[in-house]
Amino acid sequence: MLVSSAEAVSFRDSEREQFAKPSHPYRFAHHLKGPYAVLAKFTPEESPIEKAELMDFRFNCITQFIPCKNEREILAEGSNLLEVRQ
Repeated sequence: MLVSSAEAVSFRDSEREQFAKPSHPYRFAHHLKGPYAVLAKFTPEESPIEKAELMDFRFNCITQFIPCKNEREILAEGSNLLEVRQ
């Protein structure tokens, strides 16, 4: 499983057309190479609160004896964005 979150100066045109929604113009999430990888991306215009949520990784998922089984457990806000998009 791959979970990633990043700030970008701006979105590429293809990202804006494919993934960004009018209700969330400064952030998006999408699956990378299948259902077990998620990328959350945002621009500097996004609110500080939302940026913090998009960067809120639950690192204990990879350090505990039984690891987490899905991206929602690792990066909840990224998974929430995926659900809004679909």
